[in-house]
Amino acid sequence: MVIIRRATEAPFEHKLVRDAARDLGLRSLKLTLRHDAGWPDRLWLIPGGRPLFMELKAPGKEPSGLAFDRVHHRLFSGCSNQKLIVLDSKTGRKVAEVPIGKRVDGVEFDPAQQLVFSSNGEGTLTVIHEDDPDHYRVVENVPTQQSGRTLALDPRDGTVYIPAADLTPPPAPTPENPNPRWGIVPGTFRVLVVHRP
Repeated sequence: MVIIRRATEAPFEHKLVRDAARDLGLRSLKLTLRHDAGWPDRLWLIPGGRPLFMELKAPGKEPSGLAFDRVHHRLFSGCSNQKLIVLDSKTGRKVAEVPIGKRVDGVEFDPAQQLVFSSNGEGTLTVIHEDDPDHYRVVENVPTQQSGRTLALDPRDGTVYIPAADLTPPPAPTPENPNPRWGIVPGTFRVLVVHRP
């Protein structure tokens, strides 16, 4: 039995569904397959083409950042298991798996330089070059600041902006809050600017 429902479960899927609809004219349906674990859980309806089934959960864990190379049809997903997963957006095939830093939240793609940026909360910016649509390599891990896990890219000149602040240690875990987060030191907000010469 197949149950079709609107897909809004995870932030990653929500962003992917929204961006694919806006940028590519695709529609997506979430599938729940009873008694058939391991089957693709998403059906993409491609205008003028065939349906595409896609599984978004593996091999990365807890994907958060997402960027898209429109020319080569590549999706870049930053995942909590320190991997950037590259998918072919037409087929759903995993193209590459590239190491990144801890606590990623933001990913951007610069088509002019063929660079993927992963902003990592550990205090690094992983810079990855797209040698061709199927091959990627880490060019550099730029030191930033602990807490700088989101980013914005200025496509005009390739400048990356990373918001950050000084952190306080998290409070002790409690039953109500078993995974407390770091606090922010008041008045320490800053924007880091990274530009390749």
